[in-house]
Amino acid sequence: MLSVVYDYGQIESKRINPALQTQGKIERYLRNMKNIVKLENYYYPEELKGVIDKFVNYYNHKRYRKSFDNVTPADVCYGKKGPDTNKKGKD
Repeated sequence: MLSVVYDYGQIESKRINPALQTQGKIERYLRNMKNIVKLENYYYPEELKGVIDKFVNYYNHKRYRKSFDNVTPADVCYGKKGPDTNKKGKD
């Protein structure tokens, strides 16, 4: 039986941790939420939940993102508008 062994050596590459790539986006989201939610005192959990729900709805459906070419994330996610359409200031 003939066997051939090739020795190419170890191929090294820089490992990229996907969690590190999105950490800044998560921190920015939580900072924005905290800045809005902490404006008032809430005495009942239902009040706090209502304010958080309003913020999430605003953040996903009404706030335009520069990174999405001025389209909301919900529009991109549901395919209503593409990243190249509905630009602000477009004639």
